[in-house]
Amino acid sequence: MPANDRTPLVRTDFSDDGAWQALRDEIGDDWVVVVDDPAYRGLSVADLVALVPDGRLYPALVLADDFSAGERTVLLVDVVEEPGRTLRATPDAARSMISNLSIQNRTFDDYVTSAGPSGVYRLSDRHRQALAALGGFSSVGSSRAVALGRSGSVGEPAQAGGRAEAQQAGQRAEPAQRSVPPEA
Repeated sequence: MPANDRTPLVRTDFSDDGAWQALRDEIGDDWVVVVDDPAYRGLSVADLVALVPDGRLYPALVLADDFSAGERTVLLVDVVEEPGRTLRATPDAARSMISNLSIQNRTFDDYVTSAGPSGVYRLSDRHRQALAALGGFSSVGSSRAVALGRSGSVGEPAQAGGRAEAQQAGQRAEPAQRSVPPEA
């Protein structure tokens, strides 16, 4: 596993190369380090957590562990609060989770509580609208543009007027320290 600040996207299911490529296209590679090695095939969550190096800066692992499900999801594995705890999420929700976990804006518990009855964490329409108002956050693209804004300042909207636009759209203005709005 990488010992840097980019979150590992670890492939453990090697049953469908097309589904893997579609997931990679959806996630993008600007916020993850892709770990695509058959040596990880079928490893348990405990095995993977044991491979996380000391000094790593990422808050979770993202596993591509099941291509048989109808909905494309990934499994997030907590490596900070309760190493080995898991939560399934849609790819765009995983990006938002990692962004907020990385800056300690939210906790893994917050997301577990927000997952709802399906057990899958998804972005709400309100969350998607707020992200769009912050400027260009999409399911594929740079989360860094949202986190840093085009000015490079943490918490600043990526587009001038982004916060005012969010207020005009009926969204709650987020405090400056938040780079990605929390789930409502």
